Amino acid sequence: MSLISVLFLGIAVLLSAVAALGLYYFPRKKKSVKHWKYFSVLRFFTVLVGLILLINPKFEQNQVRIEKPNLVVVSDNSKSVRFLKGEKQTKRFLQELLQDQEIKEAFNVKSFTFDEELHFSRTPEFSGNASDPGKALKQLARLYPESNSPLILITDGNATQGTAPVYAASKYQSEIFPVVVGDTTQHADVYIDLLNVNPYAFLDQRFPVEIFVNYQGDASIQSKLLIKKGTRVVHETKLSFSADKQGEQVEIMLPAKRIGKHKYTASITPINQEKNIQNNQRDFYIEVVDQQSKVLILSSFLHPDLGALKKSINSNKQRQAHIKVIDELKQEDLGEYTNFVLYQPNQKFKWVFDYLDKTQKNYVMIGGTKTDYNFLNGIQSSFRKELKINQNEEFQAQLNENFSLYQPSKINFLDYPPLSDQFGEISNLGKGQALLQQNINGVATQQPVVYFVDSGQRRIGLVFGENLWQWRVKSFADLANFEAFDLFINDIIQFLGDNNRGERLKVDMKTVFNQGEPIRMQAQYVDKNYREDAQATINLRVVKQEDESIKNYSLNYVDGNYVTNLGALTPGSYTFTAQVEGENGLQTGDFVVTAFDIEEQFNHAQVSELNKIGDTLYYSEDFLSLKTKLLQTDVYKPVQRTLTKKVELIEFKWLLALWVLLLSLEWFLRKYNGLT
Repeated sequence: MSLISVLFLGIAVLLSAVAALGLYYFPRKKKSVKHWKYFSVLRFFTVLVGLILLINPKFEQNQVRIEKPNLVVVSDNSKSVRFLKGEKQTKRFLQELLQDQEIKEAFNVKSFTFDEELHFSRTPEFSGNASDPGKALKQLARLYPESNSPLILITDGNATQGTAPVYAASKYQSEIFPVVVGDTTQHADVYIDLLNVNPYAFLDQRFPVEIFVNYQGDASIQSKLLIKKGTRVVHETKLSFSADKQGEQVEIMLPAKRIGKHKYTASITPINQEKNIQNNQRDFYIEVVDQQSKVLILSSFLHPDLGALKKSINSNKQRQAHIKVIDELKQEDLGEYTNFVLYQPNQKFKWVFDYLDKTQKNYVMIGGTKTDYNFLNGIQSSFRKELKINQNEEFQAQLNENFSLYQPSKINFLDYPPLSDQFGEISNLGKGQALLQQNINGVATQQPVVYFVDSGQRRIGLVFGENLWQWRVKSFADLANFEAFDLFINDIIQFLGDNNRGERLKVDMKTVFNQGEPIRMQAQYVDKNYREDAQATINLRVVKQEDESIKNYSLNYVDGNYVTNLGALTPGSYTFTAQVEGENGLQTGDFVVTAFDIEEQFNHAQVSELNKIGDTLYYSEDFLSLKTKLLQTDVYKPVQRTLTKKVELIEFKWLLALWVLLLSLEWFLRKYNGLT
């Protein structure tokens, strides 16, 4: 208590005495009052207690408490523990640990489990579809940053996600005691470690499959890698392994003969006494598509631009360009093509424009010095070009920085040779954007060189200028390849070939998932004006083809996308239908869940990996050794701490109650004795 508080308390005693004597002793008429001495004492304490509460002095109060260190216990909840027969070992060890009285008295025991996430749970269920001990250790390092919170990690050491646990363990401030569970015997095993394949292939082409096969063992063995389509073997490779050769990379080319989704099975023939054959087989799916679109380059005369365009378009293996002269083309041939390049059209192109307008096909028109612009002004409405004088002009191109229809190639077009076209003014352009604009003698103009008309249902590309072949030559001169120019041309073809503009609901998801893998779907939805709509209700219906079972989901709007998690579905083939509530449009698709379970690919606990985490590796039967280590380590002893706390007198509620009681008692006695 401070000196000022003591001084104030002394003054309070004097004031209380003055108040009591002044009321009951000095006035003579009060002397005759019976029991005036008792009234004086009562008034003294009433005033004193009130003044003390008003002064509110502070006192120092010492609190002694025992602080026990935390003992963090985290158990592996993944299915691999059960697969390796470590379920009973884990439960027995946990029961001994959590029920031990000495451990309870020495530590605050905190229990967790982990699979792909960390969970606040005391009892593992061994149902996790993946294991990420590194992530769990990082989270626990943030929860318990102090250096006296030892951690017991009960696991088989098999991580199927995230970083290696040994790196995350180094971030934990206290000691980690790894406890290994499951079968630790290293059995001879041959298995498929990794399979790489592109999920799409083009019809009548060959697609690559890359398979990494590993071997654990010391003996020399022989095996076979088989690729099956149904029951038919489509490929076979002989394999040999030994103590010196523990792996082999196999690259295979398979033919894509039929359109559609096809299931293949890669398998390794088991070796003698192989315990785990679950990891000898893996399914993969290939969707064969006939998307090598045919592009028609149509002209009425030959020009170097035609060859340059064909080579650029053919550089994309998904496209095949054909050059045709208008006089040799038949109308029935147009149905073979998905993309159209009309090079310097004239009146002979009338029936082609009629066909494209009738079918609402997209196309790109390239104008130049031989283009009949008067004909084009009358046959189409995407632009007008009025020829003021019979003269040609040259100009360079520069990128329109405000172009936003797609990400254009990063080319400095001002360094490229000039293009040629007839002199005139371009006007009445349809709704769209310019990709390139004219630059004449270093002065930028608003006249377009490349322009896209986008009505929402149809796209038309307009290129004003010939001698594009010189741009391709310039690209090679600068970079020793044609890639920059070829990408520029193929971006135009790609943009004009996208006929999904009218689809307001678009669904994005993988087509193949492994068993136990979370299945996530993402969708985008725009309103009738093609603006993002965050208020829609999108429902999803998923049907398993094998048994026609149905599951329904709702998609939630998150950061510009509608998303949902279908959870872990059982292996099989599924179809889905996504529909916006109150709208007619819908999206359908399919996907496959394979029987591959990553948690069943191990044949023993990873003792060597767990040895790197702690100084000593413990087994499930070593509870007493671990207990002794924990109880005898001085760092983990309970600590007695004294906490000095300043307490205000007003916090003592009984003192306030005493003051009220004194006031009430005085008032009652005065009334009882007839005093006012």
